[in-house]
Amino acid sequence: MRTRRQKILLVTVAAFLIGIFIMVSIRANNIPILRADPRNEELIRSITALEEDIAALEEDRRMLEEQIAAIHDEQARGENNLGQLRQIQENLRLIACQTELKGPGLIITIDDNKEGAEKAKSSSPETFSPENYIVHDKDLLYIVRALAPYAEAMAINNVRLNDSSHIRCAGTVILINYAILAPPYDIKVLGDQDILQQALQAASSYRSLLYNMMPVKTVTAEELVLPGYSGTYAPVFSKLSQNTQPTSMF
Repeated sequence: MRTRRQKILLVTVAAFLIGIFIMVSIRANNIPILRADPRNEELIRSITALEEDIAALEEDRRMLEEQIAAIHDEQARGENNLGQLRQIQENLRLIACQTELKGPGLIITIDDNKEGAEKAKSSSPETFSPENYIVHDKDLLYIVRALAPYAEAMAINNVRLNDSSHIRCAGTVILINYAILAPPYDIKVLGDQDILQQALQAASSYRSLLYNMMPVKTVTAEELVLPGYSGTYAPVFSKLSQNTQPTSMF
């Protein structure tokens, strides 16, 4: 019995000594004891807030990408509409004869009969009438009207004609679209050359010029260049009401 008590006492003393040894070792080696640190909690809260900010920025980025895509789509539609408007403008310019045109056609040159006028004046000055030997506005007008149904475009001395063009005399010169022109007059006509020649030869105005011995020359051209119409389109006999929008006559 005594021997057993001695063993228990020895074990107790040994355990006590071992505990003292462990505590001394911990203090000697500065081993930290796990406990809650307020700084760790603050760091966790900061990380959580940053994660929330990153999520918000990601959502903003997604929304901006959608807005950029919408702007690109709108820009593409705008460019398409702009292209259509430009095509419409070009078609309107073509209808209004404002576009330069090239192609085959005829050149009809008409000049005053200076030689015939000199002979008539010298032979019978008392009956001489100079009006019989010059080109009049009606001579050009009638030829233009005869060729218009078969012509794609026309110009006289590089002055482009359109539906509103006027041809009239002003003394010894002729006014075309308010441009003052003097002889010789070159009528350039774009279109099928054979059809234009047939229409010209069938025109009574052309035959009348030949009959009166007026200098008329006709040549074909494989590529004529006609400038665009440069006149105005101001209304002459009418004006728009303040409550009326402009409309086309055609």
